[in-house]
Parts: sequence; C-alpha cells; structure tokens
Amino acid sequence: MTGLHGEWRREVSRLMAEGDRHAHLGENAEALACYVEALDLVPEPRSEHEATDQVFRGLKRVLESRGDLGDGLELLLATRPGVGSILARLAGRGAWKE
Repeated sequence: MTGLHGEWRREVSRLMAEGDRHAHLGENAEALACYVEALDLVPEPRSEHEATDQVFRGLKRVLESRGDLGDGLELLLATRPGVGSILARLAGRGAWKE
C-alpha cells in the first residue's frame, strides 16, 4: 500500500510541475488539463489531502489569468461532476480566499 501511496503523489507532483510550466508559458488549456488530471489521481476523500490544495492553487492561477476560461470551467464541471462538490467543500473552508 505504501508504494501506491507514494506513486500517486509522485504522479500528481509531475502533473503539477507540467501544469505550472504550461501556465507560465500562457498555455492555459494545457495547464488546466494537467491540473484536472492531477486532481483525478488524488484519492478520496480528496479534501483531506494537501495535494488537493496544491491542485486548486494551480487551477485558481489559470482561471484568474484568463476570463474566457469560464466556458472551460463550465465544461469541466459538466463532464466531471465530482469536481463541483470538491470546489464547494473547499470554498466553504475558504481555500479560494487570498
């Protein structure tokens, strides 16, 4: 079990680094895809893992950088229903507040 535990963390870290690189280059759609893929790897309950906070910080940076990503966020919420509930739980804790 420990090997699997470390494996998802390594893959999340890799995807976050890739997403950050895309975001830095202004490749917001690619960054968003990396962050969402990373979120999918975080085991339930996602809100209890520090990695989830890292993913949402990345998502927040990308979503704040371009207003037209709102359509992408709507598509994300429509195609991945679990993301909406995670957003709601984190927003309730103030994770999106600066």
